[in-house]
This record gives sequence, C-alpha cells and structure tokens, in this order.
Amino acid sequence: MLMQAIVVTFDRLASRLVGCYGNEWIETPNIDRMAATATVFDNYFADSMGADSGRAWLTGHHSLHPARPADRSLGDFLSAAGIQSHLFVDDLCLFNPADETRFDHVVRVSGVNGLEAAPHEVPIARLVQAATSLLKDSRSVDNRLIWIHAPEPGLPPEGFATLYEEDFEERDELLSATPRDEWSKLIAVAAGSVSLVDHWLGELFSQIAAAGPTANGAPVPTLVMVCASRGRSWTENFINATPTARKDTPADHLRDQETRSPLVMSIQGDVRFTEISSLRCQRFVQTTDLLPTLVDWFRLPANSVPGTGRSLLQEAVSEGPARTEIIVADGDRQLGLRTPDWNCLIRLTTRDQAIRADVCYGDTDWPEQVQLFAKPEDIWDVTDLSTQQPEVCEELVRRLAAFRAKRSED
Repeated sequence: MLMQAIVVTFDRLASRLVGCYGNEWIETPNIDRMAATATVFDNYFADSMGADSGRAWLTGHHSLHPARPADRSLGDFLSAAGIQSHLFVDDLCLFNPADETRFDHVVRVSGVNGLEAAPHEVPIARLVQAATSLLKDSRSVDNRLIWIHAPEPGLPPEGFATLYEEDFEERDELLSATPRDEWSKLIAVAAGSVSLVDHWLGELFSQIAAAGPTANGAPVPTLVMVCASRGRSWTENFINATPTARKDTPADHLRDQETRSPLVMSIQGDVRFTEISSLRCQRFVQTTDLLPTLVDWFRLPANSVPGTGRSLLQEAVSEGPARTEIIVADGDRQLGLRTPDWNCLIRLTTRDQAIRADVCYGDTDWPEQVQLFAKPEDIWDVTDLSTQQPEVCEELVRRLAAFRAKRSED
C-alpha cells in the first residue's frame, strides 16, 4: 500500500504564539485550520535543550542516553523497508549534520531573513518550494518520508514586519518612531514573522491536498506532523510582560516556556485512524515519540524500535496508563522533571556530579541549584517552592537521579 509521511519541524517555535494554542491576536489561519481536523498535543515537551535537541526524533533515545555509532536511526528503519526518506534543511538550522547521512536524499537550501528580504527568500519559503517540487513530480511516487526542518522564525521582510503595526500603536511601538536596526526588539515585528511562517505552511498544506500522489485513483494516505525541538524563541525575548526566573538558575533554560512546543498531527486518507480528528490530547508526549509514530504509520515491526517512545497514533486515543513524568535535559549539567503537579529543576556543577536527595534542604554545596514550581498555576516558573515543599522536592530529585543513572547504564 502506497503511503507517505510529511514532517515539518523547527529549531524553535513557541506554542503561545499560535492560534490553536490560545493566541488571539497573531494570525495563524493555516496551522489553525489544520488543527481543527487534527490532533493537537497540549503537553508536548522537548527531551533536550542542548545542541543534540533533534537526536531523539531520529533515534528514539533520550538525549541522556549515551550516543553510540551502532544506534539505529529513523533512516535505517525506513531504508530496510524500502521507504525513501527525503530531508529538506536550511543552512541556518541547528540540525545535527551527522544525522543527514541516514536520509536517502538531502536537499539543503539557503534562505535569508531580514527587512530587505523578499517573502519567498526566507528559510521556510525556500524549504516549502523545494519540498513541493517533489510533491508535484509524478515520477517520484513511492512510499516515502518528507522531512522539512526549518530554523526558528527570524526577522521578517518589511511587509510582514509592519503587518501588526496598528495593533501596537497604544503600546508606543510605532515602527516610524523606532530605528530600523531596532525593529527586531518589537513584538509586533516578531508576530509578523510567525504569520509569515504560517503563510508558507499554508502553501505546503495546499500542495499536499492538491498535488499529492494517488494510488488507484485515490489520494495516498498521508500523515502530516508539525512540531519544534524547543519552545521559547527570539520572539519571546521582547515580550516585556513575560516574567523571568532568577538569573543563572536552571529555570532560565528548562522552564515550561522553553521546553514545551507545538505538536499538531493530521491524517488524510487512512480509515485506520478516523478517530484521530479534532482532538486535544492532554497526555505527556516527547520528542522520543516521533520515531515510533513513523514506524507505526508505515506498518514496520514495532518490536525493534529503540528507546522508550510511544506511537502518537496510539497515544492520542489510548485509554491505557499515561506518562506521569517527562525528563528534560540541557546538556549533561541541567535536568528537569515535569509532572502534572510540579516542575523540578536541578543544575550540576560538573557533568559527573552525583545528585543527592538532600540538596533541597539548603545544602551549602548546592546554592540555588534545585528549584521547584507548582503546576499548572505557575505557568512561568517564577515562584520557587523547594524550601516550602522539601518532601516533594526530595522525591522528585530522587527520581531524577534514578533516571540519569539508568540512562548512563544503558
């Protein structure tokens, strides 16, 4: 049976800037339209905020799992099953170049950001143009994965930079009163960059619907996923009302706004998953889940999938036990454990430092290195409760230490 999957990922994209995640003023009609008939995951978290943030997508292993040359990657699974894999990636991306060797075909583009750029020159535009060329090519019909990886939205062309100018007159953010070299500091300009990304995603979605391959006269079943490896982006830096945690603490890097990002999954033309439509999934999901999802979609043997990821095709409608925690890391020295009720963060002095369970009791060797935030009420991770809730903090630190030790042994 002919099948295809199209995955669009970003280095960074903040959920709070997208309409289907609650934003009421930035126009993202194309993502929102897709989300209306798709599954929207409200609790999708990165597994890593470090340089290897995309590794879990391709290997199914958490970033704390030691990387080994023998580890199988997504491209290996697809190639063994005769499924073609195509990667479209921009030169500005943080995507690990070593992972490119696992794809059958790699196309690199060179988009440009900035006020003087044309809308069709930005990275997401170049990537969509390259990918749609493949979609339009009737000779390229095969079982395939098309993966488009884009950098975070950058400073947009002037037409999009001024898109929301009138909305911000009352905030004294008039572009006419701001030097052009400081426009990147205005949230109105940042909002324009998000709408530009949405515009080009709309072009991609239209092409998928209009020019996708056909099998026996019917559209080929297509899985479409849009997500990001991290949440908070440069657009967040200029929202003055955003509270911030204390400087030089784990919360600077691992708070919810950094680790949570959008994940929308749509299925077209496959009766197996008709129930996955217009859903909001509250379960904890993570980057490690993309590999088993694609393996499940292409009907590959699931018993050989590495790591602890789960297929999102099953997780979206599952009545079985949900995850009770998510582990996030920023390199080897900053770790976070997120539960429905808490976000516990810890910073190590050295990568090999042992994690002791009594650090939350004010140990002088651990000044401000453990923090605890109540969820969901403390959405910005501002109020540290580690000293007020020592028993909770101790238990979560123990669980963090156990997870870290297990990954080191694997």
